[in-house]
Amino acid sequence: MTAAELSYQLGARVNYIDRHRPLLLQIQYALFAVGLFFYTAGRAQPGVFQASTWGNLAHEMPAAFWGAFNALAAMITILGLLKPIKSKMVIVGASFQVLQFGAIATSCILYQGDYGIGIYSVCLVIMHTKILYESARY
Repeated sequence: MTAAELSYQLGARVNYIDRHRPLLLQIQYALFAVGLFFYTAGRAQPGVFQASTWGNLAHEMPAAFWGAFNALAAMITILGLLKPIKSKMVIVGASFQVLQFGAIATSCILYQGDYGIGIYSVCLVIMHTKILYESARY
């Protein structure tokens, strides 16, 4: 039995980052893969991403930028979540993701983009804000 399992069974407060680290890592790996996909698609086929989908604000920057920024933020978060957990790296990576997904959500919802992508981005902002908050407490 690990120390985290023992403290959980005893009713002690368990750290969010320690408890959910495997799931958080899987999410970050998936976001890294998505970022690489957007980067390669943006470089291989310029103009494939439309302003009607992502909004006019996000369309001001090339898709390769958004993909590279997403992959960078996910990789910083992944490196921070690997044992031993480096909370400052998790804070930086999660902050970048809050910034990016917040900009995409704003662009999609307020600047004539697809509302579905905007709501999805808001969910990612909430998740990464929770990661950011819990890493600051770690």
